[in-house]
Amino acid sequence: MTFLVSNPTMKLVERKIFIYEISTLPFGKRKNSILPSADKVSLKLPNNIRKSPFDIGSWVYTERVAKTLNTKSSDYGVILVNPSTLREERQVAIKNLLESLYIDIQLKKTAYRSINSYLTEMRFFIDWCDQNNHQDLFLNTKKARLALLTFIEFLRERLKVSKQYGKTTHDYQQRAIKMVSQGLDINEPELMAGIRQIFPKTADKPDISLRPEAEFKTVLCLSDKLFHGLCDFLIEEKHYPFLLDLPKESVWVFPLYRRPFFSKEKLKDKNENIGLPINFEEGQLKNLNEIISTFNSKLHGKKSRASLILDKAKSKLQEANSNKWNSERVYLANWCIESFIVLFLSRTGMNEAQLVTQQWDKNHIIGDNVQGFKNIKPRAGGKFVEFKIQSRFINQFRKFIKFRAFLLEDNDIPNLFFTVKGKNQFIPFENKVLDIFYGRLHAKIDSTIPVIKTKEWRDFKVDNVLKENGPIVTASTVQNTTETLIKYYVKGRSYDQQEQFTAYFHKLNNEVIFEDKHQWRKSAVGHCKTNGENPTSNLTNMSVNPDCNQPEGCLFCIHYAVHADEEDIRKLCSIRYVISHTINLSANIEHNLTVFKAVLQRIEDILQALSARSSKYNQLVENISNDVEKRENLSQYWAQKLYIFKRLEVLV
Repeated sequence: MTFLVSNPTMKLVERKIFIYEISTLPFGKRKNSILPSADKVSLKLPNNIRKSPFDIGSWVYTERVAKTLNTKSSDYGVILVNPSTLREERQVAIKNLLESLYIDIQLKKTAYRSINSYLTEMRFFIDWCDQNNHQDLFLNTKKARLALLTFIEFLRERLKVSKQYGKTTHDYQQRAIKMVSQGLDINEPELMAGIRQIFPKTADKPDISLRPEAEFKTVLCLSDKLFHGLCDFLIEEKHYPFLLDLPKESVWVFPLYRRPFFSKEKLKDKNENIGLPINFEEGQLKNLNEIISTFNSKLHGKKSRASLILDKAKSKLQEANSNKWNSERVYLANWCIESFIVLFLSRTGMNEAQLVTQQWDKNHIIGDNVQGFKNIKPRAGGKFVEFKIQSRFINQFRKFIKFRAFLLEDNDIPNLFFTVKGKNQFIPFENKVLDIFYGRLHAKIDSTIPVIKTKEWRDFKVDNVLKENGPIVTASTVQNTTETLIKYYVKGRSYDQQEQFTAYFHKLNNEVIFEDKHQWRKSAVGHCKTNGENPTSNLTNMSVNPDCNQPEGCLFCIHYAVHADEEDIRKLCSIRYVISHTINLSANIEHNLTVFKAVLQRIEDILQALSARSSKYNQLVENISNDVEKRENLSQYWAQKLYIFKRLEVLV
């Protein structure tokens, strides 16, 4: 997309720029270097991806144009700008974006080819903003949200007339969200709260039945035993040999790099025992005659060879017990980390790419316990990132952080997980970490242990949270809509899970939504069937309790009802609008995001159920939603609420 200058009478000039490769930007360890103002920065990508520099600094100006479109010209890639249109808030935003790109490259999180695509899609968004009176999108969160809302509606209209494919439209939307999120240094859920997004229409995934629960429990139980046993041994600097408890047996561990211990199954293989100076059944070194008995009867010099083996074993045992960085202890440390990773995946549902790039430092925050979950927020690259784990897992997580600190000593590494090479030697994990872990299990414990991949761990987490907490909490926890959960996770699952969603939407359609009018008491979000008496929850394990004094509490009460008409639909769109514009005003934003995410999800589910009834209702919901979002035509109650906020000058 070529940017057209809005005022062609203004003078366009070529400015001085500094060309950087992303990896050489002055961030991280290069902070002593000075980054010129963001408007002067251009990025050099590998020649096989992009021949001319990407002039990201030109985005600081709202009027700019390519000097030439001739790809063979030496001026190709040069951007002319109108100096009077420089916006200072964009200097900060582009600098934040540059730092995020730098971190992605340092952590090998994003390939250069992908970065080129991302920048191209971001340029499409910033060009659109400057052509459609949203030049102030980086001024504050409200301006940014308005720009995103309008841009997404623009994309939705293009999609309707088939000017773009669904996936392309979704990519442009996601890049715009990422650009604003990074530019303003605000997390995406907070930025996008209440804004209806576009989701790609992909083919349904095939039915995949979840593994038997016993297989997950087998791997989890073994991983748990390995993590705690190895962690305690290493942190407390215990001596070899030590007894390690496994689910089916206890094994003696010795400082043998390739064979720290043998399960009973592996001890049956006599070839594994030839020349070994260790009695793994009794947890002690063999005597000379026991070692000799393992040799081939025709072997010459058995006694001297056995004596040499025994002496080396004693020496190795002494060295391993006097040096915490002994290679055998380092080997166990890596196995301990890998064991915890399996536990971590089962609780977070992360994919392997997220896992190996997850950052951490000492300045982390463990959020309040909300509905059985805790938010973990490490500060990474000067910014808070976040993941959520169940509260009952928090002690294990803290134990791992203690173990991590024990290994690092005074060293600092940004990755949560890493491989230990020795004292002061740590490298970030690369992909295939699970393959390494399962390889160890098969070689040293049991070759029949099931290999469970990250996608299966995510499905396992969804199923378990769903059983315990119901559809809305599950959707919130794994950051999906209930519609996505049904489409991609519940399909092909157990009868119980399908029944939960069937029952949930059955209640929406038969006990909440009514096409016929009833003489019920009106409320700010719909109607109450019992005139505000005896509020009772209609969902289990919710962070929002039914409360007649709080409008959002009505949404979760068995007495709540919605008429399928313009009035009640506008009420729902209005509360969504007000929540999304005021959610970041509280001193406890963390808590509000958690609570109101469930409210927004409930509203979305009701509106989706209404839309699905017929094309007439679908159009009605869409028209009212646009009227509320674009023109602030709210229902009377919520319009008054919004007016109060504006009078108090907490909204602009």
